[in-house]
Amino acid sequence: MMKKEKAAGFLSQARTMRLPLGPDSPISVRISERPKDTRPAYDVHSACEVGVVLSGEYIRIYEGLSRHVTPGQIWICGVWEPHGHQTLKTPTCAMVATFLLEFLWEGEGVDAPWGRLFLNHAPENREIVLTRKEAQMAKRLALELDEECRLRRPHYLAAARLCLKRLLLPLLRKSEMTPVEGSTTDFHRIEQVMAMVRRRLPRQVTVADACRAAGLSRSQFASVFRRTTGVTFGDFVQRARIARVAHNLATTDVKIAAIAKAWGYTDHSHMHRMFKKFFRCTPMDYRKRSVG
Repeated sequence: MMKKEKAAGFLSQARTMRLPLGPDSPISVRISERPKDTRPAYDVHSACEVGVVLSGEYIRIYEGLSRHVTPGQIWICGVWEPHGHQTLKTPTCAMVATFLLEFLWEGEGVDAPWGRLFLNHAPENREIVLTRKEAQMAKRLALELDEECRLRRPHYLAAARLCLKRLLLPLLRKSEMTPVEGSTTDFHRIEQVMAMVRRRLPRQVTVADACRAAGLSRSQFASVFRRTTGVTFGDFVQRARIARVAHNLATTDVKIAAIAKAWGYTDHSHMHRMFKKFFRCTPMDYRKRSVG
């Protein structure tokens, strides 16, 4: 069950995790047992995360929310979403998958708005509880996903993608956000825009640029982007830019003022305000907590 907590202060302790993911290794899966924790640990990373408790019990903590996760239940963490975790029973066993969001949009094509679960950190998407039948299926899929990524048989990435989508589908269907209607063409258009933003940063990417890349009018583009990703185009660009800042803070010793300038912020104080908005801590504190 989910309950309200004043978690924002705790989430400011989140360590920056650098995960070994890339084009050749877009997903990482592990099953592990953990002893009971005396206190929560907090982290944040650029990948999406999906977890399934196989036995025992976890508590997952988000901003202002905490959730006890029991066997068969799924938790998710979005891109650059600070979160906490604590094992409540000894031992607790869980499957944890971290992956690039693009992984869901490859292979057979963009078939659903998966991004709205991971780009928009809406509380209602963190509160979803599966039925008993769905929880049983989630445990089976978690084991199957681990097996595919561990054995790496021919076409294992395609098989892993299908397992992951089947895991996420109940969450997508149960989401309380506005139902999404759209064609595969719409989803491909938005993916092209997101890829363009990633390529062009730190250069400015205007709405006009995005409309041209998507082949849509301004009003059409705003509607399609929001219902596909769950965030506005402006919010997405802002998050993409501050995510690059976070990466530089975690992986380099470049001065903070120079990083702000490199990623298009008018001054250090502007970047400082934006950074605290997303990460609930200062850039300097974030750098100190970064881990490999």
